Amino acid sequence: MITDFELRVLSELAYIDNLGKEYYILKNQTLSNFPKTNKIIYKKTSYNTHSHLKNILDNWHIIEYFRDVNNTGIEAHLDAYLFRRIDGFYVIAFRGTNSKSRQFIYDMKENLNMFFTSQVTDVTVK
Repeated sequence: MITDFELRVLSELAYIDNLGKEYYILKNQTLSNFPKTNKIIYKKTSYNTHSHLKNILDNWHIIEYFRDVNNTGIEAHLDAYLFRRIDGFYVIAFRGTNSKSRQFIYDMKENLNMFFTSQVTDVTVK
């Protein structure tokens, strides 16, 4: 069984920019071996949960990382991770729009463009 705290941590990890970069360097290692990611995630969690956090980072690793980028190669449309716990449980975590990055502006432009250029047709079924 996967706990809510584990799911929360894995979801938060998907928003850490360095995670994908560290994954390419540290493949097949548990998340506890990702120094930059660990520094960030420990800052985001309360001290009271650090022992639980350590347990999660010691027992999970990334199986696959997917990044879809736009035609400029800069802004990501999607960051997704497939995590696996040592006992065989899997979790897919993906990153949505981060309001603290340039990605937010890009996403808003895309959404507005789609809203104003999409044609809605009324189809009557007979």
